[in-house]
Order: sequence, then C-alpha cells, then structure tokens
Amino acid sequence: MDTILIASTDDSAVSTIRQGLGDDYTIETARDRESCLSRFREQQSGILFIDLALLAPPGQPACKVDYTEAFQIFRQIFPLSQIVVMSRQNNIRELVRAVKSGAIPDTLIEC
Repeated sequence: MDTILIASTDDSAVSTIRQGLGDDYTIETARDRESCLSRFREQQSGILFIDLALLAPPGQPACKVDYTEAFQIFRQIFPLSQIVVMSRQNNIRELVRAVKSGAIPDTLIEC
C-alpha cells in the first residue's frame, strides 16, 4: 500500500485529505517541520502534502524562505516523491515564490 504523508497544523485540512483519499493508502501525519522530515525519511512517502509554512526552518519568516533549498531537502531524501504544497489564499505571493522554486502549479492547493 502506498504511503502518503500529510504535514499540517490544520486538523480540518488533514481530515479533508484523509476523507478524499479513502482507504487505498497508508496515511501518516506530522504537525511540524521536524516530525515531517523524520517521518518522510522513515516512510519515503510517495506523496507529501505540506503546509507552505512548514517549509520554513524554525524561526524563519515565510518571506525569507529559500523554497529551492526547502524542496531540495525532501528531494535528497526521496527524489521520486510528489510534493503538494498547501496554503491559505492570503499567501499568494509565497505560493508564487514556491512555484518559481520548483513546485508544480497544479500541486498547489488552497486550505
């Protein structure tokens, strides 16, 4: 069974994704960047749903994040994984920066 990792502090987003995926996948969750990286290393998840805010290292504001570097960390662990970046609508500028750094436009979803 394929493993999907959902990294979000928004319980509603996690619940919605779980419901949409049904029982066809093993679903792991993480609520912060460190546990996300740890679970991603352990599971080598084929798909990662991650809040835009969790791509930032602790203490770094989103507007200062180097998204290319943030994605590279995950790509080094498991290069074949698909990364789906989630964000609220008020973070459009950061989403554009993420796209320019390697996120695929149709892998961005609004929470």
